[in-house]
Amino acid sequence: MRFSHGHTIIRIEHDSDCHTCDPRNDYPNVGTMVCFHPRYCLGDANPNVSPDEYLLQLMQQREYRLHSKNVPDSIKQKDVQTYINKHYIVLPLYLYDHSDLSMSVVPFGCPWDSGQVGFIYMDRDSVEYDDPIAGLTAEVETYNHWLNGDIYGYIIEDSGGNVVDSCWGFYGVDQCKQEAMHHAEYISANLATSFVI
Repeated sequence: MRFSHGHTIIRIEHDSDCHTCDPRNDYPNVGTMVCFHPRYCLGDANPNVSPDEYLLQLMQQREYRLHSKNVPDSIKQKDVQTYINKHYIVLPLYLYDHSDLSMSVVPFGCPWDSGQVGFIYMDRDSVEYDDPIAGLTAEVETYNHWLNGDIYGYIIEDSGGNVVDSCWGFYGVDQCKQEAMHHAEYISANLATSFVI
């Protein structure tokens, strides 16, 4: 993608190093992404237990950490679920597996190539967002861009074709384009004033 903006030319290009930028490893995240896929290592954790067992362990760890209380393995699953809903924000993770992988917090609508693969959660006590659901959803969207190799960079050139700025590692072309235009406006203003006598 190539277009002019102010006194500059912007080129948006695919980031060839995109698979080295795993957003679950390279950036701080407030959510924990847990996946239970038999073939793929996805998200932050791939436990060798069932989702119900994982939630029980989450409850046990939290109660022991905060109250030094041991929760028995025999507790009813509905009580575990009630506890989790009270203390955590949990969103489901759905995976679409057809040529490429895609992940979302809403179902894909294809019963053959998609289904729930896990969940992303955060402790309600550590909420850092005004809208924590939007925050968790944004983390999943960023991870989905990475899964698809949907990572870009921009190059800004002056009217003579000289590179005056560049930046890489943007998840999604829209984010890249927005940042490029923001920087191009600043550069255009400086280029314009540099010709004023």
